[in-house]
Amino acid sequence: MNVSRKIILFSTVFLAVLLIGGGYLLKEAYNNYEVVNKGQLLDHTSGYIYQIRFFDKFDIYLEPENRPNSDLVTFCFLLGSGFIGMVFFFILGTGQAAARPRVLWLYLITFFGMNYLAFDEFLGIHESIGHNMPFLTALPFVKRPDDAIVMFYLIPCAIFALLFYTEFLSCTKSILAGVLAFGLIFLAAVSDVLTLPLEEPLEVLAGACIFCSFLFLGQHHLNELYAEKPSLRFG
Repeated sequence: MNVSRKIILFSTVFLAVLLIGGGYLLKEAYNNYEVVNKGQLLDHTSGYIYQIRFFDKFDIYLEPENRPNSDLVTFCFLLGSGFIGMVFFFILGTGQAAARPRVLWLYLITFFGMNYLAFDEFLGIHESIGHNMPFLTALPFVKRPDDAIVMFYLIPCAIFALLFYTEFLSCTKSILAGVLAFGLIFLAAVSDVLTLPLEEPLEVLAGACIFCSFLFLGQHHLNELYAEKPSLRFG
């Protein structure tokens, strides 16, 4: 076994142990905590402090400036996907030999599209648009105007998929992650229609799958370019 494979194996085992052990500890802590007090509890700060007791023994003080929520996590995944588009656009577009223009267009559109979707998720752009277009509720299966806006988003997404489907099909891991993402988005939409409490966690998982899909695709195109020209230097 060469050194790189040993490093990958060690990293995988370490990550698995970290995730399993960390998940167990978080689960136990979540099931054994109590908010003892809250307010301006400490003399050295005027911040709003939470005094939390774990396992009826240990007290810690927390000052959460921002409360995490699923929309914020989804925003991070989508923003990360846009960042991947920017990085691979510049990496594959510079150096001794640039990638095919088709590939560069894919990542450039990814950068702008994913950033828009990220800030739409964070700022609620489609909700704001929908509030000013109440007539959209006249469309079939539309209860809220913003639902129709999301449906319209499918049009540019479909065009993007049709334009670059050959690139995604060239990378099995990318297409699997992409298909899983669309499946999760569909389930999130069904959950929203049926008013089930699954929409937000499904959106988070879909965002993670989109992120992985573009990451796998970028890795594939980079390896492809190196295979064609092993002596290639970037920059």
